[in-house]
Amino acid sequence: HAYRYEPLLKGLTVFEVDRPEMQAYKRERVRHVVGKPPPNLKYVPLDFESQTLREVLVDGGYDFSVRSFVIMEGVTMYLTEEALRETLTLLASHPARSGVVFDFVSSVVIDSLRALDIMKMPTAARPYVERFLHLLRDEPWLFGFPLHGERDYIEAFGFEVPEILTIGGPESVRRYLTRADGSEVGDETISKIPKPQTEVARRQADAQAYRIVEAIVARRH
Repeated sequence: HAYRYEPLLKGLTVFEVDRPEMQAYKRERVRHVVGKPPPNLKYVPLDFESQTLREVLVDGGYDFSVRSFVIMEGVTMYLTEEALRETLTLLASHPARSGVVFDFVSSVVIDSLRALDIMKMPTAARPYVERFLHLLRDEPWLFGFPLHGERDYIEAFGFEVPEILTIGGPESVRRYLTRADGSEVGDETISKIPKPQTEVARRQADAQAYRIVEAIVARRH
């Protein structure tokens, strides 16, 4: 985001946190494609085994007393619930009206992955599932939010939740995939995906959905 929105963010400091090996890989890839990083970008490597998020951020110059906006992409499902609770507690310690956006899955998805028998799946679907499972081989998904209890779970840490958006749902398609002429990006591919035909199937699809949430640190009274 520091590269993509460089003009917009030039007056702010952007902190990029990731595992050291992944961060080194990303830095090299970005350097090769884009060039040197913006002067307002700080890379902060985090060793999850021996360091805390607060520790590395403070050491990197991050100020928790300043209103901030945090983006956690592809993080929550890889954490244990204990680690996630610690992270959300830390984020909620920011000044009021600070914001965080993150993606997540429900506990139903995690339970389904643990119980998955690929041999019972339709033959046509197996290659896609096998590829997905291969990606998770060394970094499994560990946590899913309680189905239909996501808002209460998040608000318990001291957040307000203006919006929870289902990725691929009608609103996300209207907002992010619909062109000015009304056509949709990827509509030919999307049209080939079978849609749930029964109420049971729709509930199952809803339980398996990938979502993104916007949370705001509530004002303290």
